[in-house]
Amino acid sequence: ELLKHRFIKNARKTPKLLERIRFVVILS
Repeated sequence: ELLKHRFIKNARKTPKLLERIRFVVILS
């Protein structure tokens, strides 16, 4: 879960990453 939060924080900086992270969160 810690990694998820880290990815989400980084994703906020990059919208493209946010989409990827969102997909990962939905899967998990």
